[in-house]
Amino acid sequence: MKKQSLFLLCVVLGLFVLSGCGTKIKETINHVDTPSIEDQPQVKIALLPLADYTAGVSPDDGIRRQVKLLSAIGHELSRLGVYSPVDEDVIQCLADLGIIKIINGSSRGLGSQFIEREMASDWSDDMRMEVEKVLASARVLEESQRLETKKIGLDRGVLNEIAQRLDTDYVLRGRIIEYEVRDGKTFNPFQRGILPFFFDFSSATIFGVAESDTYDLWQDVAIGGVLGAAFGASANHPFNAPDDETKIINGGHPRLARTVVHESGGFEDSAGLNAAFWGTAAAGAAYLASKGGKVPEAVVQVALALQDAHTGRVVWANRVEKEVEPVSVWSDTRVRTQVDVAVEEAARTLVRDLAAVLPKLKQEVATEEHAVWATKIPQKREIKPQSTGIQGETPSNNASPENWGS
Repeated sequence: MKKQSLFLLCVVLGLFVLSGCGTKIKETINHVDTPSIEDQPQVKIALLPLADYTAGVSPDDGIRRQVKLLSAIGHELSRLGVYSPVDEDVIQCLADLGIIKIINGSSRGLGSQFIEREMASDWSDDMRMEVEKVLASARVLEESQRLETKKIGLDRGVLNEIAQRLDTDYVLRGRIIEYEVRDGKTFNPFQRGILPFFFDFSSATIFGVAESDTYDLWQDVAIGGVLGAAFGASANHPFNAPDDETKIINGGHPRLARTVVHESGGFEDSAGLNAAFWGTAAAGAAYLASKGGKVPEAVVQVALALQDAHTGRVVWANRVEKEVEPVSVWSDTRVRTQVDVAVEEAARTLVRDLAAVLPKLKQEVATEEHAVWATKIPQKREIKPQSTGIQGETPSNNASPENWGS
């Protein structure tokens, strides 16, 4: 019996070990099912780099912001069967036309490179955010010294050159207005946690909005200390009061008896000691709660405009802002996750709205192509016989152009 039990245990353990072998594949970006190519003309759209006007604390640098947003927008366009030229080809075209300037290499200082390399290791999100603020200001200074703006606006002539080089009908341009990470302001206990929610809610209700995080911390500590002291004044732990022992001493006659109360053990000033203990403990809990309860909020605001590459006419424009934060404390609270979701949602919303005008654009493209083909097909001209003006005379062969001059 023991051998059978041992055998079954070994089999179960073996199955458990084998189930842990292999790899786990998780598709974070859903691939696009290639739509069937129809006979109707397709709209040719070139996606140009976006103008970047962001100034907040961002987890990505300028190039990274461009790559992520352009990739997300191009990914959504491909769902509609619209394939824009390759991003590198577009950038090279703009560089050849003198619109942008490609900067080879990086002029970042060795200190910035070392800090960024060091921050790639295991550091907390709060530490990363503080260091990122310093690096962001350094990047602005470095980029202002090494970047040169060639052109901001594109006139009709430039758009025509882009259309000829990239063989496109429309250009999709835009700007990055917001791309940053903020501290989410919410009183949802499932997002903040019980203690941060309690102290922040009490502090905001009593004191209102603090001028800075330091004052907010003091308010939380004050609330915790007062509540803890009030609770501790009536508590009997951890400092208990002395026990009263009552004795009746009889002096030989009942009338001469007297009652004596004797205190044993405990602390005479137990109420004050308990108030100090619980007040300090609650103030410490308020301090720790202020260090937690952070809700990272990713904000991405993008504006896009679709222009006719031949006339410069704007045929569509829209703007969207997405704020993404974790649903609860058990969700993925990494800053990178919130930013990626905000980028994908912003691109999806804009392209879905753009899809509403695509049928009209396809019809215009079909009309233009039909007009172009009509001009290329030569028309047959019928040559009517010329009359000599003499009644009853039939036209001769000399009226034909071949016999002219004969």
